[in-house]
Order: sequence, then C-alpha cells, then structure tokens
Amino acid sequence: MVVLLFVGIAIGLLIAGGMAAYRAVTATPEERASHRHPLHVTVDRVHDESWAIAFRDDAPLVPALDDLAARGPDDSRRVLRGGIDFRATHVRLHLRTHGEEVVTVREIAAVVVRRDPSFAGRLIGVDAPDRSGTAALVFDLDADDPAAGARAALSDNPIVVRHDEPVDVFVTGITASAYCQWRIHLETEVSGEHVRMTVGDRDLPFETTGSERAAFPRGFEAIA
Repeated sequence: MVVLLFVGIAIGLLIAGGMAAYRAVTATPEERASHRHPLHVTVDRVHDESWAIAFRDDAPLVPALDDLAARGPDDSRRVLRGGIDFRATHVRLHLRTHGEEVVTVREIAAVVVRRDPSFAGRLIGVDAPDRSGTAALVFDLDADDPAAGARAALSDNPIVVRHDEPVDVFVTGITASAYCQWRIHLETEVSGEHVRMTVGDRDLPFETTGSERAAFPRGFEAIA
C-alpha cells in the first residue's frame, strides 16, 4: 500500500508539472508578462461610429449589404470576420496592479513588427459624422519612429498605477499606405526596477491596413 501511495504521489506531481509547463508554453505574451510583473494589462478593442474593414479578396462569405444593414452597425462589425482594420485600430489598455506596489509607466510605444504593401479586395464599413473621441495616444505606423509623439507626452507626465486605482489608456495605430502588424510596448518602473511589457491582440500582433478607398474594385461599400 505504501508503494502504491508513493507511486500515486509521483504520478500526481508529474501531471501537475506537465500542466504547468503546458500553461507556460501556451500563455499569451500578456499573460506571461502579467505573471512576472505586478502590473496586469487587459486589452479591449474600441470602435468609433465610423469604421471600415478591408478584405484581401472579394470576401465571398461576407453577408449581403442589405443583411448587414438589417443587423445594424455594431452587430455588422461582429460578423465581418477575416477582415483587417482599415486605416485605424483603436484599443483600450486597462492597467491595474496585482498587489500593493506602485507601478509607473514611463513610456508606451507602438512597434511595427511587419510592414507590407497594402491590399485591395473589398472595403466594407459605416460612414458617420466626425466626432470628438476619447483622448488617445496616436501612433503613425507609417513613420520611422511611430512612438515619438507618445514618448514626448509621457516623459514629463508618466502614468502611475496604484492599488485599487486602475487606469485606462486609449491607443490608436494609424496607417495610410501599408499593411502593418504591430504590438504595444510599455516601459514600467517598480521599486526602481525597469521592466518592459509587450501586449498585442492576445497572442498575435494588431493588424491595420491603409490605402485610398478608390484602390478597392468596388470602392467603399457602405452599410446603410
């Protein structure tokens, strides 16, 4: 019985170790960073009233425009799968701490990990009047240094995250002439230690493409 007990314990430890290793391998960059760092970052997509989704081809599986119009703008966007944000991607970073330590975010930067020529299959979306949106850090993904403006904005006014005082930061990446894959880097300081965190669209980069609307064979297909 004692031998069987030890064998059972050994098997249990092996299973637990295997599960921990699997979680470590399959965790997203945000999850891995959050486990090592007192700052936890949640990424949410934010959508303006006016938006457009670009497809690489003629998108045969996209519902008809009349069907999309019947769904309304918000539901239409949810069903337009397989497309890429056109010209702008808007996200909200929800910053909170795991414990009592104060975390200072000294820099937020957009880093382009891949840049290719833009594509033109179909372009579908909603045209709406311009409105004043939530103030955001805007990164020009076409620039040599997309983070230059945001770096200057945070140099004198870093973001301080305290226990039970979460902070929301709105980030926008824009491009007018390329297909860009990009991530967000946060330079943080905790108790004098500087640590970089990287976040994206879960375990993938954000994707944004930009060009002239006229480049698409059907132009801009507006959901009425």
